[in-house]
Amino acid sequence: MGFVVRKATPASTYFVESGSFVRLNNLTLGYTIPVSLREKAKLRQARIYVTSQNLFTSKKFSGFSPELPGGPLDSGIELSSYPTTRTFAVGLNVGF
Repeated sequence: MGFVVRKATPASTYFVESGSFVRLNNLTLGYTIPVSLREKAKLRQARIYVTSQNLFTSKKFSGFSPELPGGPLDSGIELSSYPTTRTFAVGLNVGF
């Protein structure tokens, strides 16, 4: 009965990617309607706004998002993670 000697495969960085990224996560732009127009409409306050979440992400990472879930033992591994959603909203704030 003999022993089989196997060489261990050396560690590799082949599947390691840079996780650095720049993200514009929240942006809100608003415009308050001038008093002259508000008085004509009999409004005390009027403001129009547009807001966005996850508007822009610059990354070299080939996956969906460089922000990966995980704990101390599996962090940095993309397993069935969903892409981060991008949302837009438009609104009007009015005071009578």
